[in-house]
Amino acid sequence: MIGNVVQNQYLVQLEYPTAAALSFILMAIITVGVLVYARLLGTEDLA
Repeated sequence: MIGNVVQNQYLVQLEYPTAAALSFILMAIITVGVLVYARLLGTEDLA
């Protein structure tokens, strides 16, 4: 859903700063989610 909003801002409305800001926020949310997941559940050593 957010990807569609970013695509619309970038390609249809030509709002490049808004699309870039939304993309950055989305990346930050995903990064925090991955870090929390790794912290809570740990990581498994494969070696």
